[in-house]
Amino acid sequence: MILDEDCSPYLPHQPPLRLIRKIVAQEDDGMVAETVFGDDDFVVGDDGVVEEAAILELIAQSFAAFHGYEHHRDQRPANTGYLVGIKQFNIHRNARAGETLRVRVQRTDIFDHFHAGNGTVYLGDERIADAVITVWIAPDADTDDGA
Repeated sequence: MILDEDCSPYLPHQPPLRLIRKIVAQEDDGMVAETVFGDDDFVVGDDGVVEEAAILELIAQSFAAFHGYEHHRDQRPANTGYLVGIKQFNIHRNARAGETLRVRVQRTDIFDHFHAGNGTVYLGDERIADAVITVWIAPDADTDDGA
């Protein structure tokens, strides 16, 4: 489903720590988010290059926004989650301030309260980074399933 909406209702992060700006698409087991960093963003160096840790955080925040979106859609409060594992993380090209970055995340597995997923960062059609991550998500307050 194509969307074009602010991600803030689906994330606990507040500026300047909220790195993704909007959700552009929701998919069965994932979503696509988008952001543009400015020259004055704290994750951008003096040379205009976005720090690699910020690229990984884009993937983690996109995964969190996906989870928050699902809970909002299902009229449930979102629960806390933490990035607990990075199985692989590859940077294929540096991102720069002013470039529009798209992040596609997909949940690949759920085991108990652990959610595994893939994330890929694109600049246009070019894949510039990818990661395989694991997130722990607290159980719902009113259930025991944590989904």
